[in-house]
Amino acid sequence: MKVSSVKPEFKSLSREGKTFNDLGIVLRAHKLGEADRILRVLCRDHGKRSAVAKGIRKTHSRFGARLELFSCVRMMIYRGKSLDIVKQAEIYDSFKEIRENIEIFAAAQVIAEFTDLMTHENEPCPEVFDLVYGCLSLLREHPEKVDLILPFFDFRLLSISGVGISVASCATCGIPLSSSSNVLSPKDGGFLCTNCEKKKKVNGGLIRLSNGAREGFKYISNLELDRVYTEGIPEKAINEIRFVMDRMVEYVTERESRARKVFKNLRTGGR
Repeated sequence: MKVSSVKPEFKSLSREGKTFNDLGIVLRAHKLGEADRILRVLCRDHGKRSAVAKGIRKTHSRFGARLELFSCVRMMIYRGKSLDIVKQAEIYDSFKEIRENIEIFAAAQVIAEFTDLMTHENEPCPEVFDLVYGCLSLLREHPEKVDLILPFFDFRLLSISGVGISVASCATCGIPLSSSSNVLSPKDGGFLCTNCEKKKKVNGGLIRLSNGAREGFKYISNLELDRVYTEGIPEKAINEIRFVMDRMVEYVTERESRARKVFKNLRTGGR
């Protein structure tokens, strides 16, 4: 896979004033009135926006299927007082394959939900946009790697947001970690050295990982989007990493993730 396939090549045609053009990924959508829909859109250069797509639910809507969930769209948006208005939309990358696979659709919902929680309205975030676009591309092209793609996305989004996981040095005292430091503290944001581990044991909440999972975290911390599908992390270690990232996300967002629960139930049959 070439880097260009996981990072869109697009130059924003931003305008001063009320209207701007940008690439946007549809994260969420819900009905408004009888024919409209409110979209939560992650724009590359204009941040997360809440915009109305007027008449989109009508049979002969000019938007048609251009603004489906997870679609990446060239958009012209009018800045409204409370809600923006989508004036034009042209598909850049439909990601229709994701919507045709219920398991991968659920995984994309995990990405969209976490992105929505970790971004702010109208705040430019091109790095987050490129990460979301890249991981949606990976889900489409390598659905069998979903168990690695999701924790990779979580790890990278937390890092971009300034709450990354400390992998090489102790999360509390900052000293370099030894090869035997396999205990992670979600509360402290990373792995702990032996001394800090002993101090934290009193309060609990620590997660002990296998050597493979610890090495997996080190690997993910240096991984690039175009290399995610070539990983060599053992399946058992990936499962541990997924568990830890779910815990980290829950701790950072201070809420249970509905999308993660749905995804887990799909994978386990509700067990």
